[in-house]
Amino acid sequence: MPGMPQGRDINEAGEKTVSLVTVQDDRSIKVEERLTSIAQFERVAVDLSAATTWRDAVDLAERAIAAARDRTRPQHLVARLLLTGATPLSWLLRRDRDLFLTELQHRAEGVGRSWIEKLEIATSQPSLSTTAGVAADPVAELGALIRDDVVHRQSIKGEIRDLIAEIRDDLPADLRRIAGNDEAALETFVDTLLADGSDEILARLNANDREIA
Repeated sequence: MPGMPQGRDINEAGEKTVSLVTVQDDRSIKVEERLTSIAQFERVAVDLSAATTWRDAVDLAERAIAAARDRTRPQHLVARLLLTGATPLSWLLRRDRDLFLTELQHRAEGVGRSWIEKLEIATSQPSLSTTAGVAADPVAELGALIRDDVVHRQSIKGEIRDLIAEIRDDLPADLRRIAGNDEAALETFVDTLLADGSDEILARLNANDREIA
C-alpha cells in the first residue's frame, strides 16, 4: 500500500506516510515507514474548566497547542481547536470568538510552525448549583430554562426538522447530507443546532465585560 503522502484537510488528520518495502537477497522482506507529510492536520481539545479569566483561557489553549506541536513530527502543525468544559467565560468566548481566535493565532506563531485552522466552542456555563452565594444571574437562569426545558420540547424539534427539510431541498445534491443520511443523524443534527443556537443567543444577551487582564 503506497500510503498517503499529505493530508489535505482536517478530515485527513494525523501523520501521513508511505511504506518502503525491500526484498532482500535471501527473500526476506523489510518494511519501513517513511514520514512524507510536510503539514499535519490535528484536532486539539482544550479543557477550559479551570479558566476564570480571558488570560487563563488563552494560556490553557496555548499550552495545548504547544503540547500538540511537541507530538507532531512533520514540519508544520495545522490545528483545529475544540474548547470544552464548564467555565464562566463560555458566553464571552462565543460572543468574542473572532478576538479569541486572533489572539490564539498570535500565540501559535510564538509556539512556532503552528497554525490554527478553525476554532470550535463546546463550553458551557457552570450550573447554578455551583455558584452558591452569588446573586442569581437572570441570563444564567434563562440558560438553565432553555437547557432543561425548551430544547427538549418535541414541538420545537418538529419545527426545526421541517425548516431543515425545506432548506435541504433547495441545496445542491452534494450538500444535502449536511443534516445526515438517516433519521438518527437528523435527530443528532437538530439537537446540536438547538444547543449551539441557544448558547449563541445567550452569549449575546450576557452583559459581562470581556476580561483581558
